[in-house]
Amino acid sequence: MNDKRICLDANIWIKLFTPEEGSDTVKDLIRLWIEEGVLFIGPSFLLFEFSSALRKKEKRNLLKENEGSASLEFFYSYPILLYQSEEYLKETWDLAKKMEETVLYDVGYLALALWQKVPFYTADEKFFNKAKKFYPEIHLI
Repeated sequence: MNDKRICLDANIWIKLFTPEEGSDTVKDLIRLWIEEGVLFIGPSFLLFEFSSALRKKEKRNLLKENEGSASLEFFYSYPILLYQSEEYLKETWDLAKKMEETVLYDVGYLALALWQKVPFYTADEKFFNKAKKFYPEIHLI
């Protein structure tokens, strides 16, 4: 079994399940990574962040009524190892201070990638530009 792991921001998962800019690229990458036996990792709050984004899109009529719940069920079928945020909370806190961030959600993904020494992918250009100074294994999709 391949021991390659990748940390994906929730915004990448959203692009996989909802049509938006970059969705085709994300679909191709995820398909390739799955073929290569990649294990995806994320913070435990990924489930809530992903679900909240789907719910918001559904409420704004960007998804049909049952698409959100269907996407959520399909999302659970992906090989994602979730880490409890308490395991790396201190690293997240310290990194947020260095980055001068007040919200720890995005920093939590980056801290997890740093802690586990895996590549981190995001679709958030503003966060990417700030974070690349702290972790060279961050990638923008």
